Amino acid sequence: MCIKCYEFIMEAQELLTQNFWERYHFEEKDWELAGAAARFLSGMVKVRAAVENRGDHAVCAVTLGGGYDELEDVVERSGNLFLAYCVECLGMEFLEQAYERLNQAVHDEQGKWLGNYHFLEEMQEEPVCDACGITMKKGMLHPLKSVVYRAQYQQERTGSGHVCGSCEHISCPFRKSSETGEKAALPERQRERVKELFPYSYGVSHLMGDR
Repeated sequence: MCIKCYEFIMEAQELLTQNFWERYHFEEKDWELAGAAARFLSGMVKVRAAVENRGDHAVCAVTLGGGYDELEDVVERSGNLFLAYCVECLGMEFLEQAYERLNQAVHDEQGKWLGNYHFLEEMQEEPVCDACGITMKKGMLHPLKSVVYRAQYQQERTGSGHVCGSCEHISCPFRKSSETGEKAALPERQRERVKELFPYSYGVSHLMGDR
């Protein structure tokens, strides 16, 4: 068993792209405050990640750490819902940027890319979780801004839109395809399994009172 650990620091300009403003529906009048939040967070957030090589595929874990959860709680308790929304959206963007960083790191070391990400629906005792300090409590990953997924190795790089393309939440307002600018369609083989659709992430739903 070989587990490689990584730590990434994101720059604000990596987060504040045109896709970010459009994907999370920020109006131009809000760019200044959201940008300030991004610059503040980029100077303090360290993304931890781990990859376990399992032959033809890898198991990956990425987390923003418990400090991000605590920060979100403090901001939410302040009553500033717009700032809380900014922190929530930036947290999702930190994770997505980390997927790309991790993919590049794997390619640099192994000469292979990670294919479509299959996020684990049922948490198991994965060694990569221990490496990142991720645990399961009451059916949820902790820290909350954490993901665990499997990906097949492949020779060609898949576009970053594949994260949305393999997700079942097809009504998500943040669903996108970075290559076309349109919302990514749900693969037909997964469409039959969709019973309930949740239009927002857990964090956004929590802020809006839709739990």
